[in-house]
This record gives sequence, C-alpha cells and structure tokens, in this order.
Amino acid sequence: MKVDKKNLKRGKWITQEGVSLALRSINISLVSLWVIRTSGVDIWGAIVTFLIAAELMFSVVSWGQRPWLMRQFSTMPKDINASWWLVVISRLILFLFISFLVSFIPILQPYLWELYALVFLRVVAGSIDPIIQYRRKYSVSILSESLSILLSLSLLIFYFKEISVDNIILSIIAGASLKLLILTKVLPKLTLSGIGSTTLINNLKISWPFFALAIAGLFQSKGELYVVNYFLSEAEIGFYHVLIGFLIMAQTFAGILLGPFQKNIYRLKPNEVQNLKKPFVRLGLASTIVFSIGLFLALLYVYKFTPSLIYLPLIFLYLIPLYAYLIECQVLIKHNSEQALLKFNLVAAIINIVLAIGLIPIIGVVGALISGIISRIILAIMVVHKSGKLQLIND
Repeated sequence: MKVDKKNLKRGKWITQEGVSLALRSINISLVSLWVIRTSGVDIWGAIVTFLIAAELMFSVVSWGQRPWLMRQFSTMPKDINASWWLVVISRLILFLFISFLVSFIPILQPYLWELYALVFLRVVAGSIDPIIQYRRKYSVSILSESLSILLSLSLLIFYFKEISVDNIILSIIAGASLKLLILTKVLPKLTLSGIGSTTLINNLKISWPFFALAIAGLFQSKGELYVVNYFLSEAEIGFYHVLIGFLIMAQTFAGILLGPFQKNIYRLKPNEVQNLKKPFVRLGLASTIVFSIGLFLALLYVYKFTPSLIYLPLIFLYLIPLYAYLIECQVLIKHNSEQALLKFNLVAAIINIVLAIGLIPIIGVVGALISGIISRIILAIMVVHKSGKLQLIND
C-alpha cells in the first residue's frame, strides 16, 4: 500500500510538472493564434525578430543558471537560499553588461527597452523554476502560467483597439510581469553572506559548461528558424515560428515522458538501460504519430494555414530522432561526458545552419524542416555511438 501511495504522489508531481511545462509552451502559441486569426500571419512574422532576440539574450544572461541550481539544491540543500541569491545577483550584473552590448545593435533599437524588460522578467522567473521543481510547488507555477496567458490574451482581445507589433509586445510583457509577481510567493529569504566579487565571478566560471550546452542546444534546435527569419517573407516567418513552437513543445513532452525512466538510468547496467529504452521508444513512436497528425490538422483547421501533405511526414521525421538518443544523453551525463554532448550539439548546430542556408532560399520552409531533420539524425547517431562505447567500457 505504501508503494502505491508513493507512486501516486510521484505520478501527481509528474502530471503537475507536465501541465506547467505545457502551459509555458502554449503561451506564445495562443497569442500567435489570436493575432494570426484576427490580423493575419504577416504581423506575427514582423514580431519574430524581437522574440528571437529576447530568447537569445535570455539564454546568454541565464548563463546555465537552471541546471547549476538544480545540482546545487540536490547536493547542498542547506544552502538553497545563499545559492539562489548568488545566481540571481551574478545574472543581474551580467544582464547589465549584455544590455549595454545589445544597445549597439541597430535592428533592435525600436524595441530596446521592451526587450530589456522582457528578458529581465524571464531571467528572474527562470531562476525560480528550480525552486518550484525542488520543493514541488507546481501549483504556483501552474497558476502563474495560466494567469499570464489570460492577461496577455485579455489585453489583445478586450483592451487594445488594434493588433499592432507594439501592442503584442506589451501584452507579452504584461503576462510575464504577472507571472513573476505570482512566483515571488516562493522566493527564498534574502541571504547575502559570503557573496562577493570573487564568488560571483567563480559562479559564472562554474556555470560555463551548462551555459555552453544550453547555447549549443538552442542553435541545434532552432538554428533553421534564424535562417528563415533572414531569408523568407514575414508570412513564411510567421508560419515557421508557429510550427517550430509546436515542435519544441513536442520535444518538451518527450522530456516529460522520460521522467519516470530517468531515475533508473543512473543505476542500471548497460543491457538493462537498453531494456528500459524499448518501452520509451514505443511510447515516443505512438505519441509522435498522434502529435504529427494533430499538429498538421491544427495548422490546417485552427490556424487556417494551407500546408501541403508533405509536412505530415516531415513533422514526424523531425521529432522521432529525439526518442532514439534522449536516454543515451542521460547515459553520457552519468559517465561525466558532458563535453562530448556539447561537442555533438555544436556539430549538429553547424550542420543545421549550413544546410538551412543552402536549402531555405531554394525550397523555403520545407528546406528548414529538412535541415532540422538531417541535423537531428546526425546528432542521434553521434550520441548513440558514444553511449554504446561508454557502456562497453564500463560493463
């Protein structure tokens, strides 16, 4: 009976975390849906440059804060407050420095202060995520995400008289502000003892591998979007931004599926890991088929796009490689091979961008998907090969 209660509680946490991640993923998707259906895809395409800049700046300023905090909370739970404030202060200093550099980029000048505001809100909110996960405060996260979506959409639907780029950005910032306000409920107590210039610099140095891996992963997963944003029209940019948003959402779902398997990976023998992989791949195959069909129908009937049937197999091929190597990524981490994982992501990112530059000007969005598919297959081959070698050595 105790085991049943334990599994029930674990299942509850996994479900709540999944709901929280799903809400976070669909936030921008719901805003884009309203904008596209009421004002056309071109206006959404016009905002993509701002969203890309915000995401890149957020990734740099965050500097690997989430994985570092998760590791710190697990290994030194008594120092949670001090660890969190150390990270936040170091990232805010980094935020000021990066903001100064960004101010010299001409294309961002029209929305510079809006960019600063959104990145600041997301960095602080992102630093609270590890606390949510460690303390299982998923209800607070779900509430913050839900009300953030509600506020952003309400402003666009009921408050603003017209759907413009300025108003879309303001609605997104308003939603992010409300989210952070709610998340402050779980903020740790202020602890500044031991925090000085040396500890701040050392924290950034220690977090460097996490930062490098996050940046490499970002370019590997979204490199083709940046090329699309350069070469294609606003309508095509808007379409691909919606599409890639849902594809990233599906990859998040893969991470949720991995949850029940993840705790066993670090203690199983190589042959047992392979046995564990079989049900995970089967789940992935089934969910990817369902998601691919669902996404194609959503693009067709909900967003009112007109994608050709070729998109259906391309969506499937874009997603399925993830299930071939996601468990192997954990095997690499188990054997302290993060540097190899970083190298593989960098190689895949370069291949993705090079292929995208060659294909997108010729065949448009289809070229973006093909470049993403090829880079993911290559990444899967490299990760699985390395994992196999490590398991043979340590068998």
